[in-house]
Amino acid sequence: MYLYITHSYKFVKPIPSIRLLRAITLRRNPIRGAGERGEERWLRGTANVQFSKEPNNLSNPISYKHSGLANRKTVTIQPEVKEHAVLLATTKTKKQAKPASLLHKCLMKKEFPRMAKAVVSHVVGNYYRPDLKKAALARLSLVHRSLKISKSGVKKRNRQALKARK
Repeated sequence: MYLYITHSYKFVKPIPSIRLLRAITLRRNPIRGAGERGEERWLRGTANVQFSKEPNNLSNPISYKHSGLANRKTVTIQPEVKEHAVLLATTKTKKQAKPASLLHKCLMKKEFPRMAKAVVSHVVGNYYRPDLKKAALARLSLVHRSLKISKSGVKKRNRQALKARK
């Protein structure tokens, strides 16, 4: 038994099974292909604002541009707490079938301007994903700020202010 799929603009070849139909649906929209809206495992947020929690998604909106599952080329920036550094990872396009070696990881420990320059050169410099430059720099800024160690202990009071009161 064949299923015929028609669109308003073209006719698609017959598909022999329901399993292939589901595979095509998942390929077209992998974020929504899991099931109903409440059953999606990558969906987070409230009724008004929806975010995605999928891997390799820089700014976490539900969109094809930022999706880490739908795109072959992805960029992710994460904190590396043990090393006190920032991890920049890009997807290798030739290793899509091997999940263990899928990501090219780069650990950055230098100061912020050098890290920003490295992110721009990785993302934009070699024409990898220039549309993600702004989101990558924003994520780098947030991750770098989160790694700063706050000074602990009792704060010293300003002695000049105490003398002026007397």
